[in-house]
Amino acid sequence: MPLRFQFIDLHFGVEDDWSDAGIERSLALEEIEECRRTSVGPSFVALIGQKYGQVPLPMKIWADDFELIRNTLMRHNGRDTRDAPLLDVWYKLDDYAVPPVYVLQTVDEVKPRPLSSVERLVLGISDGSFSWPKTRAQLLWLLKRGIELCVLQDSFSPESDCTQYLMSDLEREIDTGIVQSDDPIVDCLVFVRQISDLKNYLHAPAAARFAELQYNPVEGRHEFDEESGRCLDAMRCEKIDALLPAESIHTFDVLWRFDKGISATQHSSYLEDFCRRMRTELQQMVDCVAQAQCECNELPAFIDEVYHHWMLVKRKSEVFYGRTELLEVVKSYVRSNDTKPLIIHGEFGCGKGSLIAKSACQMPYWIVGELVTVVRYTGATRHSADIKQLVYGICQQINLVLGVDIADIPITWRDLRPYFVRLLSTFPSDKNLVLMLVDVDRLPDDEHNAHALEWLPANLNENVKLVLATGKALPHIASARLRDSLLRYENNIVRLLPEPTATCVEVFEQMLEKDGRRLTDDQRAIIGEALHACPLPLYMRFLLADAVEWTPKTVPQLPVDVPSYVIDIFDRLERRHGAVLVTHALAYISASETGVSDAEMDDLLSLDDVVLTEVYGSRAPEVRRVPTTTWLRLKVDIGYFLRRCNCDGVSLSCWDRDEFANAVTKRFLGGVRMRRETHSLMADYFMGKWSDVLQAVLPRGDAGDVSRPASSPPGGAGPPGQHTPRRPTSRPPSATYTRATIRRCRHLQRAQAEAAAGPPLGVRATDGTERAGALQLRLAPRQDLRRLAAERSRRPGARWRVGRGEARAHGVDGRAVVRRGGRRLARL
Repeated sequence: MPLRFQFIDLHFGVEDDWSDAGIERSLALEEIEECRRTSVGPSFVALIGQKYGQVPLPMKIWADDFELIRNTLMRHNGRDTRDAPLLDVWYKLDDYAVPPVYVLQTVDEVKPRPLSSVERLVLGISDGSFSWPKTRAQLLWLLKRGIELCVLQDSFSPESDCTQYLMSDLEREIDTGIVQSDDPIVDCLVFVRQISDLKNYLHAPAAARFAELQYNPVEGRHEFDEESGRCLDAMRCEKIDALLPAESIHTFDVLWRFDKGISATQHSSYLEDFCRRMRTELQQMVDCVAQAQCECNELPAFIDEVYHHWMLVKRKSEVFYGRTELLEVVKSYVRSNDTKPLIIHGEFGCGKGSLIAKSACQMPYWIVGELVTVVRYTGATRHSADIKQLVYGICQQINLVLGVDIADIPITWRDLRPYFVRLLSTFPSDKNLVLMLVDVDRLPDDEHNAHALEWLPANLNENVKLVLATGKALPHIASARLRDSLLRYENNIVRLLPEPTATCVEVFEQMLEKDGRRLTDDQRAIIGEALHACPLPLYMRFLLADAVEWTPKTVPQLPVDVPSYVIDIFDRLERRHGAVLVTHALAYISASETGVSDAEMDDLLSLDDVVLTEVYGSRAPEVRRVPTTTWLRLKVDIGYFLRRCNCDGVSLSCWDRDEFANAVTKRFLGGVRMRRETHSLMADYFMGKWSDVLQAVLPRGDAGDVSRPASSPPGGAGPPGQHTPRRPTSRPPSATYTRATIRRCRHLQRAQAEAAAGPPLGVRATDGTERAGALQLRLAPRQDLRRLAAERSRRPGARWRVGRGEARAHGVDGRAVVRRGGRRLARL
């Protein structure tokens, strides 16, 4: 079973004080939840010191909680609560949120004009200057004091969780990663560092990096902040010590060294011990998971294909609203004795996929008895992208259900087509089969005449139903024989027509309310005009993603159709994230045949000199990589363009529709130079050129000598540990590649094909010679790789190593098997 290890530092490259950056905080928590959902092994590692962290101002407060806190402060009439009106200045009611919330305003929203003396008094401005840190501290104090008074008076409802407003970012992450974990003993690790004599060095300038301090004017010295200390102790006691065994909590006691507190040289033994213990613990946790995975009975490989399509069914069914009459059409068809296929056709974005998904979910409720439902979204995976693999996979799934040997399925199209027809015609009468195929017109028509649909039977058994969804009308895809057979049954041909504008607006508001928003009257009128011009569900999907972020003051300017909406989205992405990042990140997805994982995208962006120069400019950080949140923020904003797919056990991001891929390719990957550079960099990465090698840093706009670091003086070496000369990774003269790596090698060919000038790109072939353009590679059959892996797993004393995201070579029985470093867990 292939496993991949990825270590994500959510704070790498992010400013230390991001307490008011709501986007970064939500991204961090969402990524922790994603790790919990997808990881089969360790999912969360916490590094804790003596600093609790700054408590951020909540960006939103539920209206009931805010009004209770504010009214309690108003009634208190104490000196410490006399600034309670400040809450009404900075928090404004958004009653179009569902449920209503009070939203923290920006500085520009609060003081867009010269303020009166009364307003200046409320805002705390006495000398004509405005201090956000001071105001922020006042607001935070008022919220804390109001919550304390409400708790003392037992005013909060049982459903209210007021503690969420007073958590630091550290505690939020601990709460998400450990407290909410299903099995924290197996999933989590905690490392605690204590500077034993920190209290003796509170006067040092660096002391504030390691603990919260406050100045005591009476004593004339700095002291530990008692409130932060209490919060840190409570968090460790209630959320770490109470949930994790002592073996999962590792504590290190160190002493202060020099002015910096922690020194790489003076604390080298502590740092080495910390790295060794973390590595050992993680290896042991991965070993346990790997052993458990090996002991499980291996399912057939095509199960991943079935799983992927049903995940698409789940996702698409969640966005299906209305159209009950179409569901009734499908329901009536599958419950009837009809022996003809049901054809559903409509233009791009009309909701065919969602209709099929919702129907597939309803099948167990519509059909009584034993049921087999087979769903395929053609083109969604590489095994559904051509007619031969599509039909072969359907036969595999049906044979598995019926208990028929999969090896009996022929592999040539000449024999496979009649086998498939015979399989449907001989399906047991005591069972029901529903076969649903979406976008069959996306199959390549030049292969086996797929669009003629001659590979499908014109007549079916009464217990076998076939539902086809296509973007083209029947006369444009089916053969004459099939058309003549089906056109006599008009009820079996359904065209998806646009919904009336009123229905579209009603459905849109239902979807928007589910996401926590309501429309103003002006916004509703604008939405009505837009949906009248373009009532497609895909357009509504784009519109919904934007409307969730609207405020009551937003007056949207909406594109008129789907193509213009896509262009508008691209323009906004470039304004928000920068044209360089958007261009290169989207180009990498489009250039990849199977998509890219988050780790791969981080690596590719970190190898891209143009992106790095845009991120860091002339600065030279100690670790020259893009911040982890760079890609995560962009991925959130293009989420409706992407879908998750599985390749060799790795979750990848790829385009949800061919139309999206074409639009991105045309805009961001249209130039010859861009295509050549993109494929060349991806070829270097996936072939392992920079595996365990630090890439030299080039100055802006300089493509000079890359044989030595750009920052090095002539004849000298660069800073130790920061730059090394570029050099290719050594490669054996003969290598056997898995099919996943073969797909990656296409970047070499594409880069060579796009190269208009310059030296050719070469790849070492199986005979040890240097070849340009053409690859001579030996495919290692899947069964051979499984056999070799099984032999290695039986070796006594073997240990596991987890790959890092680039291709690596491992010797197996005298041969070198190059595997995707992150796609397989290699036995050493």
